Amino acid sequence: MASRVVPATLDTITRSSPKIALTKLDLPTLGLPMIERRIVSSS
Repeated sequence: MASRVVPATLDTITRSSPKIALTKLDLPTLGLPMIERRIVSSS
């Protein structure tokens, strides 16, 4: 699927593959508290 809009890469990714966009946007945010907990519990 070709896209005419080049500057809006994120929007293009969301339209062409919502699963990839969801993974890239949400998983790092959801994983962050886990990392912080590990750092706090190990000190």
